[in-house]
Amino acid sequence: MTIERNNVDILPRPKVGIGVLVIRGQQVLLLLRNGSHGSGEWCCPGGHLELGESFEEAARLEVREETGLEIESAKVISLTNDLEHIDTDDKHYITVGLLVTDFTGQEEIMEPNKCQGMDWFDLDDLPSPLFAPTAKMIKVYQKNKDKIDVQKFRANSGLYGRL
Repeated sequence: MTIERNNVDILPRPKVGIGVLVIRGQQVLLLLRNGSHGSGEWCCPGGHLELGESFEEAARLEVREETGLEIESAKVISLTNDLEHIDTDDKHYITVGLLVTDFTGQEEIMEPNKCQGMDWFDLDDLPSPLFAPTAKMIKVYQKNKDKIDVQKFRANSGLYGRL
């Protein structure tokens, strides 16, 4: 797919997505996507990085908009190049995965037009199908969770893993 600008064909660029792993003990909060690419797949809260927004600001906004939860801090744990939907939906995303372990509030579906379900799942008993960027983030988290000092993690930003 190309777009013409000033009589020159250019290729569209990937978008930047934000995915937020909200972890409670040994469980992760997942939403069942509706009405977008990956519809019918389970994913973590997330969305697009907006112009001028930090990763943590984007994570805070997306988690609040989708779940009603207020997060204390979010730290980058992964960066993925997601091509799974390029052939079917012309979607190419670079996804920044963030981890949240401190939050307040009670989760609820805030955007029923975009989410048809929400629940906490044990990390060793995840639903299927998983949205590809979420599956990658969970894999990075599971591989590196023993290396993450939660107290230090809360105080410092850091990149813990890549796929």
